[in-house]
Amino acid sequence: MEYCEELIKYIESKENRNAIAFLEKLRSNSPCTSYGEAREKILIIESAKILNKKFPFMYADEKALIKSLFADGMSAEKAVEILCTLVRDCTREDKQASFQKALSYIGENMFSCQLTVGSVAEYTGLSQSELVKLFKENIAVTPGDYIGEKRCVKSIEYLTENKSVEKVALCVGFSAVETYIRTFKKHVGITPGMWKKKNL
Repeated sequence: MEYCEELIKYIESKENRNAIAFLEKLRSNSPCTSYGEAREKILIIESAKILNKKFPFMYADEKALIKSLFADGMSAEKAVEILCTLVRDCTREDKQASFQKALSYIGENMFSCQLTVGSVAEYTGLSQSELVKLFKENIAVTPGDYIGEKRCVKSIEYLTENKSVEKVALCVGFSAVETYIRTFKKHVGITPGMWKKKNL
């Protein structure tokens, strides 16, 4: 199990060379070539099974996965490369699923004061730094800026109805009017009070 953990660590990090070097080291420490090759194969199969359970997008049919790793006398090095590719691809799909989950949650709770970057991270099962990275990769803005901009756009509807700045702030999900004013100025260029004077 200890060897599996080390091999999995390299595969998850897409470190093909380190994974192969690790296998070669194990092979050289084996009493004979055939024993070393059998040990490698078992190690890769066990690692593949663990990864298959860890990544739901990886490969549904475990038997087919294991068969494909060693089809036509495939080398251990090639099997490791296949696993690295599968992990990379399923990680990408997993990230997309998390991003869509975050967008859906934000959409449903956009104008609630309970919606924060922290609550979105908790809902998606990511850390706040992972969530920020995910948003920047997909839409080039942080989740905080995304929420702030959407709220400010909606707030303009309420401002045109001549509601007070304080009331508008609460209507669009800001628990503090100061935060609303600061966010509005960041996205619109002027404060909500100035916007009202200019447009009403």
